Amino acid sequence: MTVFPRAMMLAIALVFALAVPATAARQVPYGFFGVHWGPELRALSAEDEDAQWDLMAASGVESVRVDFTWSRAQPLAGDPINFSFTDAIVKRASLRGIKLLPVVYDAPAWARAYRSKPKSPPRDSGDYAAYLAALVERYGPKGSYWTDNPDVPRLPLREWQLWNEPHLRSYWDAPERSRWGHPRGYGRLLAAGYSAIKSRDARARVVLAGLTQRAWEELEEMYAGGRIKRRFDVAALQIFPQTVRRSWLATELFRDALDARGDRRVPIYITEISWPASRGRTPRVKYLAHETPRTMAAKLGAAYGLLAQHRRALRLERVYWYTWATPYGRGGSVFNYAGLQEYRNGRFTPQPALGAFQRRARELQGCEKTEIGDCA
Repeated sequence: MTVFPRAMMLAIALVFALAVPATAARQVPYGFFGVHWGPELRALSAEDEDAQWDLMAASGVESVRVDFTWSRAQPLAGDPINFSFTDAIVKRASLRGIKLLPVVYDAPAWARAYRSKPKSPPRDSGDYAAYLAALVERYGPKGSYWTDNPDVPRLPLREWQLWNEPHLRSYWDAPERSRWGHPRGYGRLLAAGYSAIKSRDARARVVLAGLTQRAWEELEEMYAGGRIKRRFDVAALQIFPQTVRRSWLATELFRDALDARGDRRVPIYITEISWPASRGRTPRVKYLAHETPRTMAAKLGAAYGLLAQHRRALRLERVYWYTWATPYGRGGSVFNYAGLQEYRNGRFTPQPALGAFQRRARELQGCEKTEIGDCA
């Protein structure tokens, strides 16, 4: 009998552990691997956009978080809602079996509490709720979109994220002591939106606005001051940690905050996570890691693996990488360097992080995907 040294046995075991046969068992729920599709890609031609959605599907992307901006859909008071840009997104996702998570925010000037502030919250939560109601009536299980487009595979939208980072003035620009100040103002918006959605689709999921920085403390303030309990079905965390381990620890603290309020059954989505490859390209930002393309890729792969390992204990169902494509170059925001692809001067250039995303998705989904989202 041949006896192998222990080190060799460990090496052989590692090779087999890393191999991903075509019939490997799936280890994560459908939709766990997500990306954000940002507004910087609005100018794409239809042909280029189709090609990118094909690549997303083939890369293992099963869920996409996308901005449904109210100001774009209804810029003038009393005008009918323009569904043209959201129709196009819903069609592209449905053709590829990709779940959509719309983040619905950005009040038009006519609806703002402070008209001159672009990031003002709505003056009347009922106006925002009316837009949400129209979206459910268009794309929900009984939506007019599906009867108007019988050739599109039926994949109704069943979850809606209500606003983004309302604890930051960059998204909720209202004085704290005003009627619309956070967290009270957001709590009223959430309650109105929840009622509008559930009255039209009782099984829809209302996703809390994404919370960042010390998100577990922000969550507690929203429970205490915003009266958010029983007004959401999914809690959302947005993290840009310095290390991979901190992505898990932050999610654990967020889980603990939910549990402490009696919401142990409420699942978590990480609706934004990123390690921008901005090292040497932008000034350093305190508490934010500045990576190279290679270290960004390494942290992406490690984080998806670690979060998948602990997802049951955390009740973590989705992880959305921020973002699919950004301009890179030099200067500007650190998040200009967060894309899985560089998109500049009309050209897409894959970054090392895209390969890391594809490899980890293939491993944890148990198969290699095609451009329509099926296993090859």
